[in-house]
Amino acid sequence: MCIQDNGGKLLQIALVTGLRILTSREGNDAVDESGKEYELKSVNVLLTRSFSTHHHMNPTIIAKYRKVDWVFAVYESIELKEIYLLTPERMEPFYAKWEDKWHRDGGKDINNPKIPLSYVRDNGDLIFR
Repeated sequence: MCIQDNGGKLLQIALVTGLRILTSREGNDAVDESGKEYELKSVNVLLTRSFSTHHHMNPTIIAKYRKVDWVFAVYESIELKEIYLLTPERMEPFYAKWEDKWHRDGGKDINNPKIPLSYVRDNGDLIFR
């Protein structure tokens, strides 16, 4: 399955996972049929090997992230290759590191910390290939 733009990729991820995409810019990215929310991330492995997060990472954003599972979609150009699910517990090493950095830097928001694809593959549950 191939999709060209980011909206198309979100639609594709929704179709594969059964999640409904949320349109609000303030909340999380998707919700399942029971109302559980998810954060969605995608990467084109032909361009980079890590997932972007948030341009203003701070304790408020981290607290929001700690409440949801993450869905990571791996693309080669426009072709969906894999999707992984990571729980808040498996994401906790990042949350702790980001919080520590935020406090060490005097409360300065972190600009878009990354999550390595290798970590996602090693620690996530593969839900699509």
